Amino acid sequence: MNNTNEFRECMVMNLSRSNFVLANRGVSKDEVIGNTKKFLKENNENPEEFLEWLCDYPMISHKTHLVGFFYRYGIGTKIDLEKAFNAYKLAANEYNDTLSQIHLGNCYIYGRGTKPNPDQGFVWFSKAAKTGSARALYDLAFSYQDRGGVEAAFQCMLKSSLGGHAMAQISLGAFYSLGLGCSIDTRKAFYWFSQSAKNQKAEGKYALGKCFRYGIGTVRDTHMALKYLKSARQRKSQAIIAIEDIFSRR
Repeated sequence: MNNTNEFRECMVMNLSRSNFVLANRGVSKDEVIGNTKKFLKENNENPEEFLEWLCDYPMISHKTHLVGFFYRYGIGTKIDLEKAFNAYKLAANEYNDTLSQIHLGNCYIYGRGTKPNPDQGFVWFSKAAKTGSARALYDLAFSYQDRGGVEAAFQCMLKSSLGGHAMAQISLGAFYSLGLGCSIDTRKAFYWFSQSAKNQKAEGKYALGKCFRYGIGTVRDTHMALKYLKSARQRKSQAIIAIEDIFSRR
């Protein structure tokens, strides 16, 4: 089925908004990729043909992150980090697309499609964060932390957490647990770990299980500890390993 240009324009806007919402919730990249592929399938679009249309129809596609996203993750094409970088840069510069600015910042931080440039990464995260994006604030927090600005990092992580970013909520719990940019407050640490767990983050469930196990910010509860730890250990991610390190340092 070949959708009309007008229909595809609506698809681009709807998919871009959907991915932006997911990014601000702090879901994994795999979930955003899955959302994109599912969206295309539901709208009877072949990924290769849709990407070709995006590239041939710049008046709409260049205003969003999608061209860069397709090249970054190999949707309808082979992964091409340089093309992804250039597409993100165009949308970020010319159209102030927030999600493209975030992706561009990460390209500079990790050297994807360009030379690593943490200063430029910080610049683009800062621009995106001015919109109030929870995802941008999350990335900006780590940029501040890398620069030694722990207090500023804490403030960004707090704003991101209040905006509903599940990974920021885990990190904020860690900040409160270790007293990074704030006073140690185990009750607040427990609260933010629980918020992340409510958002179905395995890392949040793991941290919450540890809190129940050791009575950190709450009473000890072996039953609740086992419940959350068992659920979280189905996914042994790098973040969970990092959380293990946090509790070992207490």
